[in-house]
Amino acid sequence: MKKLAFLIGLLVIVSFGFSQNSKVVSAYNYHNNGKLDKAKENIDAATANPKTASNAKTWYYRGNIYIDIYRTQDSLYKDLDPDALPKAYEAYTKATELDTKKQYMVDILTYMPIIGESYFNLGAKKYNEGMNALNAQDSVKSREEFKNSVISFETAYKIYKDLGRIDTTTIYYVSIAAELGEDYDKAITNLETLMEMNYPEASIYSSAGSIYYTQLKDTVKATATYAAGREKFPADLNLLLNET
Repeated sequence: MKKLAFLIGLLVIVSFGFSQNSKVVSAYNYHNNGKLDKAKENIDAATANPKTASNAKTWYYRGNIYIDIYRTQDSLYKDLDPDALPKAYEAYTKATELDTKKQYMVDILTYMPIIGESYFNLGAKKYNEGMNALNAQDSVKSREEFKNSVISFETAYKIYKDLGRIDTTTIYYVSIAAELGEDYDKAITNLETLMEMNYPEASIYSSAGSIYYTQLKDTVKATATYAAGREKFPADLNLLLNET
C-alpha cells in the first residue's frame, strides 16, 4: 500500500512538472503562430511557477513574447500589457543571469539593441509629450513627461553601454530633458560629462552656463563655462552674448 501511495505521489509530481514545462512549450508555439495573447498567458504561468521560473529558456521566451507585444501594431494585441517593454528587458536580463551554459546569449545580444532602441524612442515620445504640455502651459504634466523621458533615455544609454557602445547622443537628450523637467543637478551632471567627452555641440555650454548662473547662482562657474564654450565655438552668437 505504501509502495502504491509512493508511486501515485511520484506520478503526480512528474505530471505537475510536465504540465509546467508544457506551458513553456505552448508559449513558444503560440508565439510562433502569432497568438500573442495565448503566448503571454502561458509564459506568465511558467514564470510564476518555481520549477520553470529557474530556467533561462523560460525567461528568454518571455523576453521574445513581450518585446513583440510592445512592438506590435495589431489592435488585438498592442494593449495586452502597458509595461511590455520593461518586462521584456527584465526577462532578457533574468535569462542572461540564469543562462550559465550561454545557450541563449547570442540571441539575447541580438535582441538587446532592439530593447535599447525602443527605450530611446519611448524617451523621444515622452519628450514630445512634455513639449506639448509645456506649450499648453501645463507645468505639472510637462515636468512629469520630461522626468519619464529622462528615465527612458537613461535606460537606453545603460543598455547601449552594456553592449559596449557609448552613445553620447543619448546623454545629450538626457541633459535636455532633465533641464526642461527642472532636474538641474542631473542636467548639469550630464552636460559636464558631454563637455569632458568634447561633444561637438555649442548648446551644451550655453545650457550649463545658464543653469550655473540662474539656478545654482554660481557666477564663477557660469563665466568659466561660457569662456570654455567660446574657446571651442568662437563663432557661436549665444555663447558670446551670454558671456558678455
